[in-house]
Amino acid sequence: MNFEYERNLTEKEAADWLGYKSVKTLQNRRWAGLPPKYLKLGRAVRYRPQDLREFMDESTVNPVRGGHTVSEPAQQATRH
Repeated sequence: MNFEYERNLTEKEAADWLGYKSVKTLQNRRWAGLPPKYLKLGRAVRYRPQDLREFMDESTVNPVRGGHTVSEPAQQATRH
């Protein structure tokens, strides 16, 4: 069996990777039920690198003249 493995990140590592000043931002987002996705392993919270990349991709803003619009996946999610 051959597969690539990326280590799951701690709250601190995920916050640093996303550019947040504090893990409190991630904690507040979890409490509010907002992305990014996370793993709950017993009492430990971990973040998968691919979920953080997906979160960043979905948070991308594509500027347009006279304002801005968010990326297509985020637009579809808000149309419901």
